[in-house]
Amino acid sequence: MKLFIRQGEFLGHKYGKAKQEGDGNINKHTILKITFILLFIMVVSYILGYRLTGLQAAKAHFSVGKDPKYIDEVKYDWGTVYLFDTDEGPRTVISERYIFMWVARTGFHMMGNSDQISVIGWGNNENCTVYAVKILDDKVSYIEMGKGEYRIRKYKDENNQMLFSWDIQVPWQDLNGIAYNSDGKELYLYKLRQENPNTIRMDQLKWYPIEE
Repeated sequence: MKLFIRQGEFLGHKYGKAKQEGDGNINKHTILKITFILLFIMVVSYILGYRLTGLQAAKAHFSVGKDPKYIDEVKYDWGTVYLFDTDEGPRTVISERYIFMWVARTGFHMMGNSDQISVIGWGNNENCTVYAVKILDDKVSYIEMGKGEYRIRKYKDENNQMLFSWDIQVPWQDLNGIAYNSDGKELYLYKLRQENPNTIRMDQLKWYPIEE
């Protein structure tokens, strides 16, 4: 009887040990599978432009190119709009947050110029509009843009720039930009000057001096 009990104890111990080893192998395989899946998701996400920060996602957008110069940004609850200066001209990129990752699917480009008031940033979607200018004319004190209750007044900063932002989509027809001097005199209008009434050229949408 004692021998039988000892043999049973031995067999039970051996079975338990084998089961523990089997469970350990299963756990290792499960961890390896999970690790592989996570790595695969990370690689695919990186290829698709997802990054850990909004700025990284914006710089990964194809329109920005290499070594963009950061100008400014506007934060929203759902994401951030970034303004860059690149070798190909100003770029505006909208980065959106998804849980703990960021991705930039929308980018806007402007043609660089040497106008007295030049557009250095402009982008929008259904949740926002961001518009920025650089001022070269020292007589310009402030600019008003927008329509109705959404009209905004901005003064030049230390870099002679102005940044406008709205939490709605503002079409270019409703920007209605006017630049003033310190006495409130109108100096420039932001408008589309059409040489051909049947053709719209967006490079003709810019700041024009008001002729006296």
